[in-house]
Order: sequence, then C-alpha cells, then structure tokens
Amino acid sequence: MVSSSPAVVPSVLFERAWDAAPIGKAVVDLDGILLRGNPALERMLEAEDGKLVGASLVAVVGELLLDPAALAKEMFEDEHDVELPSGNTVRLHFSVAVVHEEGELVGFVVQMQDVTERHRLEQERATLAEQLTRSNQELEEFASVASHDLQEPLRKIRAFSDRLVSRHAERLGDAAADLVRIQAAAARMQVLIDDVLAYSRVDRRPVGFVPVDLAEIVGATTAEFKERLDSVGGLLRQGTLPVIEGDGGELRQLFENLLSNAIKFRRPDEALRIEVFEDDSLSNGGESIIVFADNGIGFEEQYAEKVFSIFKRLHGRSEYPGTGIGLAICRKIVGRHGGTIRAMAIPDEGARFVIALPRSNGGAATNGAANG
Repeated sequence: MVSSSPAVVPSVLFERAWDAAPIGKAVVDLDGILLRGNPALERMLEAEDGKLVGASLVAVVGELLLDPAALAKEMFEDEHDVELPSGNTVRLHFSVAVVHEEGELVGFVVQMQDVTERHRLEQERATLAEQLTRSNQELEEFASVASHDLQEPLRKIRAFSDRLVSRHAERLGDAAADLVRIQAAAARMQVLIDDVLAYSRVDRRPVGFVPVDLAEIVGATTAEFKERLDSVGGLLRQGTLPVIEGDGGELRQLFENLLSNAIKFRRPDEALRIEVFEDDSLSNGGESIIVFADNGIGFEEQYAEKVFSIFKRLHGRSEYPGTGIGLAICRKIVGRHGGTIRAMAIPDEGARFVIALPRSNGGAATNGAANG
C-alpha cells in the first residue's frame, strides 16, 4: 500500500544533491550575508572552499536583495555582469526565492547560473540583426535607384538608337550594325534591372498568408504560357496538387519562373514534356512535396546548388539568354514560405525540382487535368 503522506527526503540525500548541483546555490540572510553555498557557487565565484560563508552577496546579485518591491514577491530574477577575483568578468543569471517562516521574512535561497557564453551569442545576434537591417535598407535604396535613376537613361539610349536606325540606317552604313548591338545590350540591361528588382521585392512584400490552391496557380500559369508552350510543341501535365497556406502572387511567380526555365532549357531534338504533381510518398500532414520535372537538357549533379545562386549561369548568353536570377527568386519565395527547394538533373535527360512547402492550412488536395 502506497502512503499518501509526502515523502521525507533523507538529510544525506539532500546534502549530496546540494553538493552535486551543477548550478550555484546559496542561502542568504536578510542583510545579504551568505550563510551557506554549494561547490558550484564557489567555483563560479572563484572562491576558496568555505571562504564564501559570511561574505556579502549584495555585490554579486545586486541591491535587488534589499529592494522592498522585490521582497514583496515570492521569487524574482535578473542577470548582470560580475567581476571575479581573477579580473575576469562573467554574466550571471540569478533567481531568488523569498523565504518566510510563520509569516515573517527570514532570508533567501539564491540560484546562479553562468550565462556568459549565451549573453555573448545574444549580443552577436543583435549585431548581426542590426547589420542585416542596414543591408536591407541599402537594398531598398538600390531598388529605388534601379527603378528610377537607372531606367531613365536606359530608356533614352534605346529611344535614340531606335530613332537613328529607323531614320538614318542607309546613311550610317556599317555603323548601323553597332547601333543594333547597342539596342540589344540596352534590352539585356533592361531585363537585368527588371529581374534584380523582382529579386529585391520578394523580401519587401508584406507577409499575409492565406489558403492557396496550387492546382489553380499552376493551371493559371500554364494558360498564361500556352502560346509559348505551343510554339515549341510543349505539354505540361498537372497532377494532384494541395491547398497550402501562402502568398498566391509569390507562388504563381515561383511556377512561372520554373516553367520559363523549362522552356528555355528544352532539348531541340525532342518535344518538351513537363510534369507538376505532389509526391504522396514523401508528403505528410504538415508538409507537401511538390515535384516540377522536365525532359530538357539537364545539368551535371555538381551544379545542383549553383543553379540557385544569383547571377550564376551554367551556359553562355549566346546559347541561352537570361540573367541567372530566375531560380534565385524561386529559392527566395520558397524560403519565405518556410520551405526548401532542391534540384536534381541528368545531362540530356532533364531536371527535377523538389519543393517542400508547409501545409499549415491542411486543405484538401485538388486534381488537375493535363494541359498543353
């Protein structure tokens, strides 16, 4: 039969627990004088064995011990820096339990923990956060410059070169070809500015996620690209896709970039085939795994991470035009949704993008039909 009365902790067991505790413990009187401290406290304060007894802990835990407002509480805690006899400074976190006997305050039980390393890491994080804030502000300023100051002279270059070619091509002779190259370079610059702006805007959009049907997103994207798909004999087959919680505009941009990428890197000797579906074997209740696969030119496995780096290109501009920003935007969008995207490919067989997205809304899956 088990007794309902509380068990009495043997004094030997209590003493061993007191001595073995990994954090500093102390019993302190009303004047802040230490009556007893455990070995962990002595090590923490660099005190010799037994030398802490009779010392004042006010210098360690601060005047809080004598603060009437603090004394009115059952327990209070704080942390601050303490200089040790060795000259080292440590950050100590302490909690103080107020002890009463027959309604009268008789002393305190203090626990201390060395949180120097944690405090250092917190300060480093705060510094990094401040640096990130400044970096984002600089990005905002750059985006403003790119959208206004850079665009205006570029428009003039294109306008004047177009006018010269259209009005004076015959008189310009061989110089007309140089103007055509200027026009092409200006057009590439315009695309680059637009893509950099699109990349910078992803983080600047407010986060307001709602249930989004990915079947509708992919269907609308496919319809928008129908003319381009038809022109290359392409076909996109849409499988079952879920409803997730996210930003509809960003998710549409994700699939637009993936579809544009597949069309660009298709094989010239084979009709383009694309599949988009949820992989049920990998998906679970909290996360959906979306696969976007094509039968294009693919790439070497060693470039699986490089394809997501901004401005990184695996092919020359003369072979495949573009700025190398599209897949970087994809990774940024997926990251904002708390997910991941990775690429797998085999040269001359195709590429596969595996996208893991949290399905916090837990919506029902929707079946999609073949589109092409």
